[in-house]
Amino acid sequence: TVSMPVFIDKVDVQTLTSFNQLPHTYPVRKQEQYKDWVFLASDDQFFQFDATTKKIIRFTDSTNLMCGFDFIVHRDFLYLVCNKNDYSDQRIYEVDLATFTVKRTFARENGILSESNYELLGDGDTLWVGTFNGLGHI
Repeated sequence: TVSMPVFIDKVDVQTLTSFNQLPHTYPVRKQEQYKDWVFLASDDQFFQFDATTKKIIRFTDSTNLMCGFDFIVHRDFLYLVCNKNDYSDQRIYEVDLATFTVKRTFARENGILSESNYELLGDGDTLWVGTFNGLGHI
């Protein structure tokens, strides 16, 4: 069975004055703004931050899946790379930004050329997926 990322709603976290105050020990690897939100990724956690209220809206539970290696907002969906804590079963999760629910997952069985080391890049209607074994697309 495929594990799904667990998004923890966290609307009452103290106001952040900088991203260095995220409730985690790893540094922020990537950030991207979408509407009034800023999405942030560390090595194993993904955060949704409200730029207006300066509060974390939700984040992933890293005890379930480690998420945050790479992500992109593309065609009004969030594509988030996650894997199990033992670094197995790495997948790309397509998350509907209106409901924050996982709509589909992508892995080797969907034509992704490797089971790890995904890099995502949007280009028009195509989402490119770079791996150690080559370039694919969704």
